[in-house]
Amino acid sequence: MSGGEEGPVCPADAVGGRLWDADREQMSLDELRETQLRRLQLTLRRAHDGLSSWRSRLAELRIAPEDVDCHGDAQDLGFTSPADLREGYPFGTLVVPREEVVLARAAARDGGALVTAWSRTDIEVERGLAARALAAGGVRRGDIVLDASGAGSPGGFDVTAAAGLLGATVLRAGGDPAHEPALMRDLGVAAVVCTSAHASALAGAVEDGAVDQGRLACRTVFHSGGPWSDDERRRVEAALGATALRLYLPDEMGAPPVAFECLARNGLHVNEDHYLTEVVDARTSSTVFEGEVGELVITTLSRQAQPLIRYRTGDLGSIIYEPCVCGRRFARISLAAERPVAERVATDER
Repeated sequence: MSGGEEGPVCPADAVGGRLWDADREQMSLDELRETQLRRLQLTLRRAHDGLSSWRSRLAELRIAPEDVDCHGDAQDLGFTSPADLREGYPFGTLVVPREEVVLARAAARDGGALVTAWSRTDIEVERGLAARALAAGGVRRGDIVLDASGAGSPGGFDVTAAAGLLGATVLRAGGDPAHEPALMRDLGVAAVVCTSAHASALAGAVEDGAVDQGRLACRTVFHSGGPWSDDERRRVEAALGATALRLYLPDEMGAPPVAFECLARNGLHVNEDHYLTEVVDARTSSTVFEGEVGELVITTLSRQAQPLIRYRTGDLGSIIYEPCVCGRRFARISLAAERPVAERVATDER
């Protein structure tokens, strides 16, 4: 990732945010496709060598990891489902020795628990991806960022590390939205990272008179998870005087984040150099056309400890590939009517 201990190279984008990783976020289509294909082959090799289930699957398909030489070939690999992760509980889906896992997160799910695991390399990569998202929302050196994500934060979003890469300061509070607006006022908080529900609660506290909204310095609220309507976005923005930007953080990806909104708010930028994203018909499993709504299917391209290949997220959305006005060239997804959690595809249909 760009930057270093003496401060990141973080040029401005075209809509008021920042580009933390400009060389990659603005790479050419040819370079992106080459990067994706190389990393897909390496991911398949790790799965083949580390998991008997993938060795058997690839042998049955008569596909060697290095035989995949175009993106369309990935569609021959079948899917990974939540059931596969449950069957591998707790560490049966690791492709590295358990001793190389430096962070694990367990979460209860219908039908069984899931464990998400990170290697040291995974954490380093994901901190950089998180920095991309914060930079896109305008976080810069000297800002104070309130980490209100708490225990309910999906995935392993390391706000402290990501903000540190940008030269910002992180404030951790007790997680009580009734008292946080006063802290935001007193400390001059410029950005908040939280769940969608917490953002709504912060707005409610301000509406109830916790502070004078005009005394808040907050510019951006980064939120994830939960149903979120346009009306709720407008309410939160009006109460906090800030722009609300969504992060897409599917738990199973171990990712902070797979995709994020920039200040143009015209779809969520997929970190395509690290995630191969497809949209399929949830019932027929066939690929849908660009812009059509279907189920998001994601392949991790750089995850070391626990790669996921064509994972069916159950989240509904669409994808477009044209560059954004902010200057980023990665594809963008739109979550269908902002209902990715409330209207997930039923598990028994996957």
